Amino acid sequence: MNLRTFFITLGILSGLVGAAFSALAQSKNAGLGPLELRSQYPLTQPFLSMPPESAAPLPSGVVQYSYSLAVANTFVNTQGSTGQITQSTVDRGLTTDDFQDLQGNDVPGFGLYLDVESQRHTLQWKRGLGSSEISLEMPFVSYSGGFMDSNIEAVHELIGISNSSNSGAFRAYSARDRYAHYVIRDGSFLQANEEPVNLVSGEPVFGWKWGLTEGGDILPAISLKLAYKFAGTERSGNQALVRSGGADWGHMLLLAKRFDGWYVYLGDGLTRLGNPEGLEPMQQHRFMAMEYRFSDTYSFLFQQMSQSSIFPDTSANLYVPDTWGGGRQEQRNASLSVPSSVIMIGQKLVWGKLIWDAAIVQDYSNFGNEVDFVVYTKLGLQW
Repeated sequence: MNLRTFFITLGILSGLVGAAFSALAQSKNAGLGPLELRSQYPLTQPFLSMPPESAAPLPSGVVQYSYSLAVANTFVNTQGSTGQITQSTVDRGLTTDDFQDLQGNDVPGFGLYLDVESQRHTLQWKRGLGSSEISLEMPFVSYSGGFMDSNIEAVHELIGISNSSNSGAFRAYSARDRYAHYVIRDGSFLQANEEPVNLVSGEPVFGWKWGLTEGGDILPAISLKLAYKFAGTERSGNQALVRSGGADWGHMLLLAKRFDGWYVYLGDGLTRLGNPEGLEPMQQHRFMAMEYRFSDTYSFLFQQMSQSSIFPDTSANLYVPDTWGGGRQEQRNASLSVPSSVIMIGQKLVWGKLIWDAAIVQDYSNFGNEVDFVVYTKLGLQW
């Protein structure tokens, strides 16, 4: 489905459902909801992810149009512990030999060199329909060297994290604000790109959420969300970094419960990838969010989101001694296959028909399968 078809479909759905006006009625357990921020890890960008969502569908007849932007900085150098990939190595151009062991052998499993700042722009339309909600969204993704490297390194130094060690992802081995995107498996590149990607359209996603119960004083509100990502037909050049070419589908069970001025949200979901291209074909998504309502129109949120790794399990041990100093060969490190986790701190504001979300995201596991830092904002109109 191309962009033109997407917007034609959106217009037809808007006309079929109608343009009725409805007040923003809320159940006892419906706050402003969690931050709807999916994983920004470069390898997951082409696929469907199930982000945190409110358990409360939009009231019947209410329409929401929104634009969101997530700017993420990701740096992974799995050869940093052995010093095989440094700035001079990247300057001359990486080859598969740079990911071999010092004896010149291909190392089983994955190797990564990611120096990526991504921007994911998402246009979304939602509509309340009875006790359910339907949605359409279209992403546009950019990859570049960005501008956040020096700021992140400064924060690392401030809190005592060395940028030349594993805890700092070996950032000192790379030039700042430079783009490079290399993923290798069993000695062959899955992805190898140093040309910036500028606003390449992804594949549209259709969603349908049912409000199963609004809950009450004891029971939580419960909803079920289903999502389907259409398969794109064009994947030439840089489009292959943004589109999977496969039809993905997923579901998420959503719960929400109020405790005085606090709201607690929980979600558990699963995504099945239609064309994983050697990566893990099934992704599990979980989140927990706590919202404090300062008023009916303003909230503070703290969220934690985890998902299973996009990297399949391998036979590697967690720690694999090498022959040149007792370090670790990260591409043989099973930590790449463990779930990734990030924390989010943000706010939500409703001002008349205008909605505004803003948040920052930080990883805390440092396994090399999550982003380092994300800035997120969303603007929308709802009536």
